Amino acid sequence: LNAFVLGDKSKIDKNIIDAFKNLGIIHLFSVSGMHISFLLELLDKIYSRKTKLKQIITIIFLTLYYFLIKSISLFRCLIFLIVKSTNTNLNLNIKKELLILISILLILLAKPESLFNIGFYYSVIISSGISIYSSKLVKIKSKYIISLVISIISFLLSFPLNIYSYFEVNILAIID
Repeated sequence: LNAFVLGDKSKIDKNIIDAFKNLGIIHLFSVSGMHISFLLELLDKIYSRKTKLKQIITIIFLTLYYFLIKSISLFRCLIFLIVKSTNTNLNLNIKKELLILISILLILLAKPESLFNIGFYYSVIISSGISIYSSKLVKIKSKYIISLVISIISFLLSFPLNIYSYFEVNILAIID
């Protein structure tokens, strides 16, 4: 639970960590978009009305969570949420693609070492792709089909990075 919620794998035996790596599921123990989506969904259930207060509470919660775990995925999500909220609240009408680029710039200004972090590339590539294709997903009625499509998009977007970085790809990654 500690590894799943906080991304702390220090108390897990090295052999088990290696087994998770070999199975291609080690990412489940890194705080990622999946974890953040779960937390945001939970916050959504607690406070269902869409208001500025909800945005502020969400940003504060994610900021506190970030200082607890220091995940680049969470930092990226937090920056993007702040940029998106600013765009919405100030009626700036900046396109989604430009918001992504602004977020990337802010991340690199705040944490230039992110440029050398493979997790940063996965985070940016996959979340940007999902964000860009999300307008097409709205037309799909089934949340299961949406999940499958998001998994396929994520797999295809991460495919070149997987090949370049690890010289292998786990085809089963589509379903996890």
